[in-house]
Amino acid sequence: MDEHEITNRLAITNLDFDSVNLSTIFRIFESVIGPSIVRISLFGTERSQQYAIAEFTDKRHAKDAYDSIDGLEIEATGNIFDLSFVPADFKGDTLLDDCSNPCGYENTNKANKRCSMDESLDTII
Repeated sequence: MDEHEITNRLAITNLDFDSVNLSTIFRIFESVIGPSIVRISLFGTERSQQYAIAEFTDKRHAKDAYDSIDGLEIEATGNIFDLSFVPADFKGDTLLDDCSNPCGYENTNKANKRCSMDESLDTII
């Protein structure tokens, strides 16, 4: 990756934004790089073409986030982060949603809520 390609913004593509909300994405980035993420914005008019842009305080934090998060799956949901740097002069499409430091965040993974364990350690042994 060329140093000139690195900016303070990352595009987040190929996620199902109906099942993974911006607050969850914000908290994932924040847990990896700390409070240097400024906001995440969701763009696109058609569901199949939606993408988010994460904005950081500087290029170094964006690069750290890219190195740490690109290719990771979100909680066994089948959603895998596909990150790329956004050119400084890029203007997004139609803004659909925006998130910066969400208050009252509660992580909800629908898959985990549907599971029930009927066995205990005593019944297995």
